[in-house]
Amino acid sequence: MAVAKTSCFSSKESTGPLQNVAWGDLMRLKCRLRVLLAEIEMTQQELIQRMDKPISNSAMSQIVRGDSLPTLPTAISIAKAIGKPVEEIWVEASE
Repeated sequence: MAVAKTSCFSSKESTGPLQNVAWGDLMRLKCRLRVLLAEIEMTQQELIQRMDKPISNSAMSQIVRGDSLPTLPTAISIAKAIGKPVEEIWVEASE
């Protein structure tokens, strides 16, 4: 599954009024995934294996580095896999 750089939905998942809205357009987000993975002593590879819909190592690396935002279904899958709510992983960045 590819990582969306600007849209919170991929073209196959687009439905409803938010289909063209990017997370970044709604607010500036900071990814805390690297910190959370360290706290629970889980590797990126272990996270991928626990996800409902696994993504590539490259895509996960981009997400963890904060270089891209995942699609909403991917964000939910990541959250379930580490047992944290989405809003604890991606927090509003202070300006």
